[in-house]
Amino acid sequence: MFAIIFVANSQTVSNNGNATFSADSVPFNGMKHIVLQKQNTNSTNQAFLGQEDFRDENTVYVIRSDFKLTRNVVIPQGCILQFDGGSISGKYTLTGTNTSVDASLVRIFGEDVNIEGAWNVPTSYPEWFGAKGDGITDDAGAIQKAFSLNCPVYLQNKIYGVKKSIRLVEATTITGCSSESNVNPGSVSKSTQNYKAPSGCVKALASINSVFLIDGISVAIKNIAIDGNNKLAYSGIGQDRKNYKSRILIDNCYIYNCKYGISTALYLSEISNTTCHQCEVGFHNESGTGATMTSLSFTRNFSKNCKIGYHLVGLIYSNMLNNACDRCENGVILKRVRCCNFISNGFEIVKNVYTLSDYCDALEFNGVYGGALENGAKMFFTDSSFYGEFSIKDVKLLILSKIESLLYITGNPESSRHCIVHIDNSVNKFLCKGSGNYSIVENEKNLLKSMNFVPFSENTENINRIGNKHLYEIGNGSYFIEGFSASKGSRTKLIYELSEITLEPGEYLFGGFIVSDNDIDEKISCVISKGRFTNNTIATTRHGVGTFILKEKTKIYMSLYLNRTAKVPDLLIAPYITKVN
Repeated sequence: MFAIIFVANSQTVSNNGNATFSADSVPFNGMKHIVLQKQNTNSTNQAFLGQEDFRDENTVYVIRSDFKLTRNVVIPQGCILQFDGGSISGKYTLTGTNTSVDASLVRIFGEDVNIEGAWNVPTSYPEWFGAKGDGITDDAGAIQKAFSLNCPVYLQNKIYGVKKSIRLVEATTITGCSSESNVNPGSVSKSTQNYKAPSGCVKALASINSVFLIDGISVAIKNIAIDGNNKLAYSGIGQDRKNYKSRILIDNCYIYNCKYGISTALYLSEISNTTCHQCEVGFHNESGTGATMTSLSFTRNFSKNCKIGYHLVGLIYSNMLNNACDRCENGVILKRVRCCNFISNGFEIVKNVYTLSDYCDALEFNGVYGGALENGAKMFFTDSSFYGEFSIKDVKLLILSKIESLLYITGNPESSRHCIVHIDNSVNKFLCKGSGNYSIVENEKNLLKSMNFVPFSENTENINRIGNKHLYEIGNGSYFIEGFSASKGSRTKLIYELSEITLEPGEYLFGGFIVSDNDIDEKISCVISKGRFTNNTIATTRHGVGTFILKEKTKIYMSLYLNRTAKVPDLLIAPYITKVN
């Protein structure tokens, strides 16, 4: 079949079997070297490999010819496959056993061979599986195969064409050589900068759903440029939004000419230092079932020349820090977003900076930088479906004369749903316009800091009391109550009542939300009354936001009602009563 040559302790060994052994000048590294060479071939000049050719552990097998597997082969423990001009192919499985690979950037595995097992390889390259990187050849299969060595895949500074999505399953990493800086932190608007597209990329060659399809948790995509090729790719990085994914890192990527730059349903994940350019939507994160996704971080990203820079739906406990948006019709669209921070984000030549839709609550916008905004631009715009509460702080505008309104609220005056906006001294109240049921609160002071919540229930049998119940302030207007639990299966109405407070005549905002691991904040109602146990009710809200008017000095009580059957060990409560200026 072929001659096998190896060096063991610099001695020559021979064998009278089917293979012959003779000395060869291979570097001595303390391991036995076996050189695989053609001897007997078939009519196509193809040599063959079988299990009998891999017998020894901790051995360097030097491959100098193109071999075809004749059966499934398991490499012995601790060996090195050193490719020196040769390759392995064949419709069989090559299984590694802590196996290393030593090869240059040429094809070493045929497209038909199946790679399995444990491989001691720090980095895998699509070129090992036949990738050309010429921008014409479909390299999708080679890139996908590169993950079979169970290690990070590295892309060279080439144009890899793909005609189908590259699936990123659990615990996979793909890295490229793009090192573009996307956001200049020294810019006031955070979006004025010089940049260029990387010379190497992964380019769509046909109509595909996603160039990279996230199909597992713990996936990392770093330093990759993606060319959607005039919207042939629906998304540069995408996933099935019905199946949420966590522990995903997208960092320092450049995505352009896709319909969606990134279209995902992520939680407990991070998207950072990434640019989306000339996409209909730059960054899109949305659950497909209307549920909420928690702890998603957007940091130092850049959306340029997109219809929508950032479209975020169903987020909770997340943040957007030091991002930029330039030449986009809409900067950031938020829908069903709660308890999130938007800090030091910058916008240039944008029509609507932030647009709030549906129920958005407990949002803080701290550090809003706008420069050269379009004529008639709106910094904050709410559509007719919006209700909730948010705060605006530290607004910096470079060209104020072009702003139609800093805050524009569109609402239905007949609706009971209310919008509350808290502003600081950086916000000109006269630039806040709108219609419908809304209130603007300047430099508010929470009136509840010195009060106690007293829990009680009409049916005490199902309440497990844990010590005394006191209200502790934990900062930022939030309060903590010592825990309690309800017996499972109980339908008892649990009530927290605020001790009495006397208020002067005027208009007041009130509300409160309760948060725990069980996400019960939409299960409460908040009641203002003149007597205990909600006797003589003044106002009620089910969404944590409401208003009431007192025509005379009045003693009031505030109650939070919770209907819950599951155990709730600890509650974070953020109640407030604020007088409207």
